[in-house]
Amino acid sequence: MTGLLSLKEIVRAVEGQLMFAPLHPIYAKNVSIDTRTLKPNDIFIAIKGNHLNGNDYVERAFTKGACCAIVSRIRWQHNPRRSDYELGPGPLVAVSDTKVALRKLASYWRRRLRATVLAVTGSVGKSTTREMIRGVLSQAGKTQASIRNYNNIYGVPLSILQIALSCEYVVLELGMSAPGEIAELADICQPSMGVVTNVITCHSEFFGSLNEIADAKAELFGKLPANGALFLNAEDQRLMARARIAKCSVETFGSSAGDYRAENIKVLGEDGIAFDSVHNGESFPIRCRLLGIHNVYSAQAAVAVGRYLGLSWEAIAQGILSVKPLPHRLNLLVSPKRRFRVLDDCYNASPGATRAAIDTLLAIRESVGSAEPVALVLADMLELGDHGEQEHYALGEYIASRNVDAIYLLGPLSAHTARGAKEAGMKSENVHHYEAIDQLRTGLRDASKMLWVLVKGSRRFLLERVVKKLCLQGRIDVPRWFDA
Repeated sequence: MTGLLSLKEIVRAVEGQLMFAPLHPIYAKNVSIDTRTLKPNDIFIAIKGNHLNGNDYVERAFTKGACCAIVSRIRWQHNPRRSDYELGPGPLVAVSDTKVALRKLASYWRRRLRATVLAVTGSVGKSTTREMIRGVLSQAGKTQASIRNYNNIYGVPLSILQIALSCEYVVLELGMSAPGEIAELADICQPSMGVVTNVITCHSEFFGSLNEIADAKAELFGKLPANGALFLNAEDQRLMARARIAKCSVETFGSSAGDYRAENIKVLGEDGIAFDSVHNGESFPIRCRLLGIHNVYSAQAAVAVGRYLGLSWEAIAQGILSVKPLPHRLNLLVSPKRRFRVLDDCYNASPGATRAAIDTLLAIRESVGSAEPVALVLADMLELGDHGEQEHYALGEYIASRNVDAIYLLGPLSAHTARGAKEAGMKSENVHHYEAIDQLRTGLRDASKMLWVLVKGSRRFLLERVVKKLCLQGRIDVPRWFDA
């Protein structure tokens, strides 16, 4: 939040009541909901979560330099320990719901911004697409994007509140776990442009079908203004069928279809991918440092956005080339003599993304002319609802059809992956299943003999611990960003 907010503005924005008014003017520099990362002159918003209540940490926030705190009215106005003569811990803004107050404050700050705001959503590929678009738009002016994976009802408001008033372009990632959430986030961030990557089985615990997921993603369409723009994956029929909801112009991108198509796609070994982007008879070479042919879609989305905003092909290509892998997302870690490689994709997992990661590892190995053995270290893919067992079994069948030498599986759902792989013809001695991560780590002692290793699983399993162990076994230096 490069730009100051006065206490008076804060009270007005959240429709709160000021308690323990200060004797001098107060101006906030930023916003925090976590006292561990709070900095001097931050606003502390006391969010009540499932396990912790921010109202219990208000005094700590002031000792760390908070300029004011937005707190629960019930908690602070009816606290019997306080008398009218007490000064209080510091200036408090009392509201009925601090979660709503966070959204109201973000909406107020959004109205002050003059930047072009673009929202990115989809089942998978959101963060990569966000970073590709950020890279491209940075060639045109000052650009900011969502903080890390801040894409939910807390993260999007916090990301908006980090945006500088001088920013020209903003790229925000919108996630969801239930119907209505995309619409709510769009109301807060008020985008003029939107990108939807795809609709596949992923985090589908609260949805009965892919059509329901597509309906939820399409909530963004109707939130875009008539003079805005929507960019859709032309190869996703569910998205295309809902394009008519949009009041604005619609442009499409893809690999084999769309306004922006890709030709001459090449895997550049450990150096990423390259392709020619084709539009209206024009063709321009694009190179991307990120691994995996599936990243053609993210790059093409960025190309479409860039061309719509009038950027040159050269600027777009430079922007895409500038993008580096995000931590724990298809990062290839290589030993000094290049004999042992770990593909760290442990940030999260879904059926489609896991297949893409497997294909990426095998494609890189083939492109460098290696025939060394391959192992997969996979944990459960969570939030699949009623589809969980079926999707894990199908993944096992898929693995058995690929050139994979051994699999190491973690979690109860992965037992179905083991069964699917064995019933599809993979030898039982090459299929290892574990219920606990300590058992997995012990079982991985021989994994370094498999000189190509993929590690992937849902976030809850914290598989970066396994990646670190494999790096130590293979004498690979752990990157500085590893624990980011």
